[in-house]
Amino acid sequence: LSAENNGLVMMSSQLMGSRGPWAAWSGYGPNTQVTGGMTHLWNYEATPEPAGSMSIFPDHFAGRTGAVTALAGVLGRRLHGDSGFHVEVCQVEQVVNVMADLLAKESLEPGSVQPRGNHSDRGTPWGLFPCKDDDSWVVICTRTDAEWRAFAEVMGSPDWAMTDELAALAGRQAREGEIDALIEAWTRQHTVAEVVEACLARRVPAGPMHNSAGQYGDPHYRARGFIVELDQPPIGGMTFEGPGFHATGMPVADIRPAPGLGAHTRDVCAELGLDDAEIDSLLASGAIELDVASGA
Repeated sequence: LSAENNGLVMMSSQLMGSRGPWAAWSGYGPNTQVTGGMTHLWNYEATPEPAGSMSIFPDHFAGRTGAVTALAGVLGRRLHGDSGFHVEVCQVEQVVNVMADLLAKESLEPGSVQPRGNHSDRGTPWGLFPCKDDDSWVVICTRTDAEWRAFAEVMGSPDWAMTDELAALAGRQAREGEIDALIEAWTRQHTVAEVVEACLARRVPAGPMHNSAGQYGDPHYRARGFIVELDQPPIGGMTFEGPGFHATGMPVADIRPAPGLGAHTRDVCAELGLDDAEIDSLLASGAIELDVASGA
């Protein structure tokens, strides 16, 4: 293709890239995830088994990087002449890139980067806490000592939280497990909404951990038009996600039901130059079909 069009810009994405001893590996999500190392960090400290993940996050990393690098190739062609570019995005490298600071830390302090579960070196408390309703959880993260003091006031300024020992991050990290248990005893007395509202009122970072039902009913998503209800034949009413971004002058997204198999058979055949009689003949022979599900 490049011989025919030397201005061609191509982006390719492989699990391990096109060079190196692992270049021939088959590219599947599970081996991308574990080789990248991020799922190791998601594990709990006392759990020997890998955490695992049902999400395909390496695909999202590589897709976004690939789109940007393809555009960079087009820009490079404009800046440097008519010659094209071949851009390669190694998926595992995209996963490692997200953890670049931890890679640097491990190189300086071997063995220092270990699974922390939901904890973080950035603050304490930091994680998920169960609430009053069944299987309901809230995320609370205090990034500074000031946020910790505000959160202690949200909880009613209990004596255990007001000690000088816990006023600084180092003291809280030394008693992380104990603090988590005491916070859990408080969150279990309240609903997720109550905890989130109280925390945000004091500018303490907090939010609900949504399941599918929570996402479906989230008032913020609905207020922004992100939750879209459609009549999808032959199933009926279904819920879909709306546009992932908005822009100045951008028209309202045209989100419509997915077409059934064969729904546009006549339109496509007509574009190919076939008249009604020829299309009917092909239909009668079984060579083509219409959208059977909708009765077309």
